[in-house]
Amino acid sequence: MIFWFYNRELFNEIVSVVNALIHLKNIEWVELNAEICLTASILINEYKVSPFDAYHAATAISRDRVILSTEHIYDKIKGIKRIDPENSST
Repeated sequence: MIFWFYNRELFNEIVSVVNALIHLKNIEWVELNAEICLTASILINEYKVSPFDAYHAATAISRDRVILSTEHIYDKIKGIKRIDPENSST
């Protein structure tokens, strides 16, 4: 998320958005670890996904293998179930 704002030069918005997110209820923050980094590297190599998408997918794989996203790139990664938030009631 920080990279997304940074790449769009939305520097002023970064702090306020992260601050708002850390105060949301029912949000679990998942720490980046060596396993997620290795899995992301493998996904970049195998599926030619961006580092951004690879880290999200690797995090999903390390947890419950489900990702909430409108991005269809996750559909081609074996072992991940993508839920489109536009078609979800959750």
